[in-house]
Amino acid sequence: MKGLALELGRHRIRGEHRAPHTVNTDIGAQRRTYELFLPGNDNPTREQFARIAQRLNVLPEPWAEPPT
Repeated sequence: MKGLALELGRHRIRGEHRAPHTVNTDIGAQRRTYELFLPGNDNPTREQFARIAQRLNVLPEPWAEPPT
């Protein structure tokens, strides 16, 4: 992103960076999120969601911990 910003910034073009990974936050760690990824499951668990989340990420873990 830094290279892109340096190259295109002089043309007043901005870039957006999105990390290819889920982050363990209050938004992601709730039943409602689990239900989105596990439809038809009446009682989705964090462990079940972890298996799905891991397949969505480039890195081999289900989520990253937010910075402290």
